[in-house]
Amino acid sequence: MGPASSTTLWGVRDRRLIVLAAASLPLLAAAVYHNGMTGEFVLDDVTLLQDMRCADEPVQSLRGLLLLGGGPCAYRPLRHLSYALDRALFGQDPVGYHIMNLALHMLTVLAVFLLARRLLRAGGLFGASRLTAPRTPADPRGEAAPEELRAGGPRTALFGPWVAAALFAVHPVHVDAVTYISGRRDLRTTLLFRACVLAHLRYRETGRRIWAALIPPLFD
Repeated sequence: MGPASSTTLWGVRDRRLIVLAAASLPLLAAAVYHNGMTGEFVLDDVTLLQDMRCADEPVQSLRGLLLLGGGPCAYRPLRHLSYALDRALFGQDPVGYHIMNLALHMLTVLAVFLLARRLLRAGGLFGASRLTAPRTPADPRGEAAPEELRAGGPRTALFGPWVAAALFAVHPVHVDAVTYISGRRDLRTTLLFRACVLAHLRYRETGRRIWAALIPPLFD
């Protein structure tokens, strides 16, 4: 097998490993938290979604801020909009609200994996640094070998990020946010913050203004 075919083979394997690693992490999170999806409305869930019914009028918190008059629903319009979507889809069935919380956690786990992969790779841990990686060894035609070959293979480059995201996925500190419907504010904030950092890193790598434009709205 020549150098060109070897490079192609490593590229295909790298993509497959990335997809498999990324797909396994949300499934791991779902496996850990699935038994919390059948709970009822409790504590603040009852206050927000049954007594004050903030999901019925998601603009209530925004109106209260503009009029400086406050209101029964705290100023968290994105959370109330998400509750309004839940109400439209699931009515008063708390299972649907729990499923939406779990879906946000699964997306956050995926964002943690992507972020850890970029940061560890840039720092030269579990893979060669994108900024300082040497241009050798080279193939006979003088072209640099792909990064996964210099760094010991895609398995090595994915090990650290996968472990970091897996620990995040199953850590018991997230139980309150994932299984408690009113904890959605923490899930949403964590997801958007990590997406903001990813957009910032992408902008630094590419210089494209579209990534810079995404930073302010994601910085929640």
